[in-house]
Amino acid sequence: MLNFGNVNKNFPYPVLGNINDFDRDNLFALTIRYGAQGNEYEFSCNLRYNAYRDDYENFIKKKKVKYVIQAFNAQAFYREYFEGFEKEIRFNIPQNLIRGTVLFTAFMVAAEEIIGFSPIGQSEEFYGDESFDISPGSQLAISNTIKHTFDPNFNDQNESNAKHIITFVPDDNITTHFQVLQWGQHQLQVGIPKKMFREFSRSAEGDNKYFAHMAFYLPVLTEVIWRVESDDVDNNQFSELKWYRVIEQLIETEDLDENLDPHVKAQKLMKGPLKQYIKRLDHLMETYITG
Repeated sequence: MLNFGNVNKNFPYPVLGNINDFDRDNLFALTIRYGAQGNEYEFSCNLRYNAYRDDYENFIKKKKVKYVIQAFNAQAFYREYFEGFEKEIRFNIPQNLIRGTVLFTAFMVAAEEIIGFSPIGQSEEFYGDESFDISPGSQLAISNTIKHTFDPNFNDQNESNAKHIITFVPDDNITTHFQVLQWGQHQLQVGIPKKMFREFSRSAEGDNKYFAHMAFYLPVLTEVIWRVESDDVDNNQFSELKWYRVIEQLIETEDLDENLDPHVKAQKLMKGPLKQYIKRLDHLMETYITG
């Protein structure tokens, strides 16, 4: 199948992967495999283009052109370039440097000045039979962009809290209610009045946990789902956070009816706490009545 390109930009010379710059196949493809080892992510990037493009191959062999992989993570203000002269490029990134969505794009870049650049199959309509002088650092090819999402590194956080996207903490500043303290964090901390927190903790254990599920988790999860499914700018700003992505993925995995209200979706994601709540309440009532 003919590849038409990856991007649509304006260049003064033909760039492989740029739509309309070539009359022949415009393939310049990036694939990535990665894993974690210790405190680092290990990446293996592979580049592919048509075998007949020996003009680019010759530039690479003479080291006039190099392959470059850009890793860009806006959320963590991280951008780094990894380069080489082989179609496979391997590199490591410390886990604490990236979080959320990371974009990977490959380029071919001029390593030195190239005189009379005229690649095979350049568009006759746009470039005719012209040749071009290329300056060092100029892009000669642009690949597809690959997105990977990485969970934040929780090494500096309480290990028990790291297992949950919703956790409850005592708070000195509230006395009559509970609430999410900050939405702009990977974990949502729900403040409970400090004087009540001990009693709350006991109520969340054993068979009584279903009371906590209905009274505390369910309202919070309902609002979380509402925010994830909201289209307004204030909530979309959280889209790279862990709690947002986890709930978004759970809703997609469960294939929930989009017409369901958020509180119904919340119950379904919690696997129906209502039944256990009613059974426990009935048991306590029966115990109270019979003494």
